[in-house]
Amino acid sequence: MGLVFVFIILAAGSTVLVVEELVVTFAPSVDDPLLLAVLFGTTTAAWALAVFWASHIIATKLRRGR
Repeated sequence: MGLVFVFIILAAGSTVLVVEELVVTFAPSVDDPLLLAVLFGTTTAAWALAVFWASHIIATKLRRGR
């Protein structure tokens, strides 16, 4: 379980770096590209966590049903 959180944090961090590079390259008019990238990265991490928990809950209910 802890390993999943590590992967989610790493995915969010790498997403932040990629989005920041894209914003700096293609949208130089954005005032704070790091803030935009952090918001996008944390949103991605939140979605990943939500999908993980939903699949975990569904799998647990299916296992108990059998």
